[in-house]
Amino acid sequence: MEISNFSSLLSKIREFPFLCSAQINLTNRCNEDCIHCFVCKKYHYELNTQKLKGIISELRKLNCMEVIFTGGEAMLRKDFFEILNFTKEKGIGIKIMSNGTLMNTTNIKYLRKILPINIQISLYGATSKTHDYTTRLQGSFGMATNALRLLRDNAIPFTIATTVMRHNFCEIPRMKEIAKKEKWKIFFDFIITPCDNGNRLPLKNRISNLQIKKAYKLQFLPFVTRAGNLRLYKNEGLCYHKLGKSPLFINNDGYVFPNMGVRINIGNLKRDALRDIWLNSRKLNQLRNLKLEDFECSQCKYLFNCCWDPGLALVEHNNLFKTPKEYCRFTKFIAGQKIHDRYNYRYLIA
Repeated sequence: MEISNFSSLLSKIREFPFLCSAQINLTNRCNEDCIHCFVCKKYHYELNTQKLKGIISELRKLNCMEVIFTGGEAMLRKDFFEILNFTKEKGIGIKIMSNGTLMNTTNIKYLRKILPINIQISLYGATSKTHDYTTRLQGSFGMATNALRLLRDNAIPFTIATTVMRHNFCEIPRMKEIAKKEKWKIFFDFIITPCDNGNRLPLKNRISNLQIKKAYKLQFLPFVTRAGNLRLYKNEGLCYHKLGKSPLFINNDGYVFPNMGVRINIGNLKRDALRDIWLNSRKLNQLRNLKLEDFECSQCKYLFNCCWDPGLALVEHNNLFKTPKEYCRFTKFIAGQKIHDRYNYRYLIA
């Protein structure tokens, strides 16, 4: 069928499940032991180098444009740079998520040659005391900040990711100030989830309602616009709409999930071809066909002010369709501060 214009092209892309991005968890091994970490199932099994290269080749055949490598700490793998080089040779863009502790003057040269699209470094405070308390690895703050300097000096694109918790909340203004001065890109994540094995211990690190109020006043919250209104989303911008689309998540043991947050097993690459999983998985196609009204959140008046995440509902309630309480807490608390949206909900739903 001939595609005559851009609108037709977009329509065809939406019809065909286009795999533009994939995330590969190279290992669950990590030299840190963060107090809020989502990963508790420490699988020892890891896909070998040749299997990973085969997966990357399959991604290329599916026209995947970028691969995000993560862990654990992905740089713990001895074949890390071999995998990156192979991915680059295939013409696929590379992103890396790392704690930065293993970056040094030697391997930064390899990264400079590969030149990833972006490297995300986790930083949990403006001081070593706070950061090292979070990671439970003494000296990790110095190693992470050294990585930032090496990336900056070698003109390698990077961003800083900070999970905001009760104990590091007081250092967020200082972190924002430093990032502005150094012209570093930094983003704050306020959502802490239970572990992937159901352990709820990380939840004690969630910020309090009083801290949410302070964060709003200091303009830290991603839920609020600069004008002070609750952020507005259209239907296609809601998180449920991305289920069964990119980025696909490939775990270190070969299991494949719809994305990093939604741990629903849709296949295993030790026995299934990636193309077959992506195009023919019954569970994945069911997720692609979900409708807004299938979710409890569809009845909420703050529906389009809250990018609620079915993945959080899954780990909170073991039910994808329930209301994720943490998103609900943020949105309703902010709304309770008499912050009103200026738009018409019914018009958007229509």
